Amino acid sequence: KQKNQIATFTAGVSVTKDNKQDATNEVNNKINAIVEAAKAFGIKTEDIKTQYISVYQNQEQYYEDNRQKTRPGQWNVSNSASFVLRDVTRASALTDVLSKAGATNINGPQFSMDETTDIENSLLGEAIANARKKAELVAKGANMKLGPMINVVEGYSMTQSQPMYFEGGGGGGGSGMEAGTAAVEKTVTVMF
Repeated sequence: KQKNQIATFTAGVSVTKDNKQDATNEVNNKINAIVEAAKAFGIKTEDIKTQYISVYQNQEQYYEDNRQKTRPGQWNVSNSASFVLRDVTRASALTDVLSKAGATNINGPQFSMDETTDIENSLLGEAIANARKKAELVAKGANMKLGPMINVVEGYSMTQSQPMYFEGGGGGGGSGMEAGTAAVEKTVTVMF
C-alpha cells in the first residue's frame, strides 16, 4: 500500500431564473469566481477542468378546462469543474475555499495515487519471481524440472479510498479528512 498522492474535487453552481441569459450570466460569474479562488489557493490551471454544463427550461404543469397542460417555465443553468489537489493534507482547506467561493455543490475528495509506474514495474518483477518460486515448488513436488518461461499474461488492479463527506448540498466547510492509502496490485499468469 502507498499513501494517496492527490485529491480530486468537483464543485459546481446551479441557478434557476425566469430569464435564460440572467441565469447563464450568474452561473458563469459564480463558476469563474470558484475557479479563481481555487487558483489563488494554489491549484494549477492544468489541474482544473470543466466537468458539466447544463441549460434547460422547466415545463410547468397547469390545468385548463379540466385538462392538464404544460407551458415553458423557469430556466435551470448549471456548471461544474473538477480540481486536482496535489497536497492531500490541504483537502479540508480546499473544501472551505470552494464553499466560500460560492459553490452550491461539492463532491469529493476522491483520494488516489497520481503516478504508479515505478510501483507497478517493481510489483511486476516481484509477481513473476513469486510465480517462478511457486512453479518450482510444484515441479519439485511432482519430481519434475521446471522448464523455461513460455508465456506471461499481465493483469492490473488498483483500489482507491473514496470517503463521502457532503450530504447537505454543498457542504459547509472543512471537516477533518484523511487521505488514506491505495493498494496497487499486479497479477500475472506465467506458463513454464
